[in-house]
This record gives sequence, C-alpha cells and structure tokens, in this order.
Amino acid sequence: MSKETETMKHNAEVAQFRFALIAPVIQGLFPDASATAYYKRVSAAPLMLPEGTSVKYSYKTLENGNPCTAPEGLIH
Repeated sequence: MSKETETMKHNAEVAQFRFALIAPVIQGLFPDASATAYYKRVSAAPLMLPEGTSVKYSYKTLENGNPCTAPEGLIH
C-alpha cells in the first residue's frame, strides 16, 4: 500500500471515529437528558483511537467538535 493510500485510510478512520462520537447529538438520538450529559457520559472512560492509542477526552472537547454548535474543535 502506498504512503498516500495509507494516509487517506488513516484520515478516513479518524474522521469516522470523531463523527461517531458526535453523531447522536447531531441526529438528536442521544438517550441522555442533554447533549452535555451525553458528552460527559461518553468521555467518562478513555477512548480507543483507530490506531490503538487510548485517549481521555474532556467532554468540552466533544462539545467543541460538533460543527452544529461550535466553529472549532475535533473537526479542525
């Protein structure tokens, strides 16, 4: 696999991971009382990135990653 193909595959995996975290809020399908409560619940435990690294996000990072509510964040 070429370096460019590997990079594109990695970028797609990261984008899917990030979207999966905020999609329930964008779609209005989260089971929690509020979007903030959802973000707090999801970020309570470390998350596994596509390359296998464990990372702990603040709920604010997830809130800022939602393009519907913030101009900057995870998507930038």
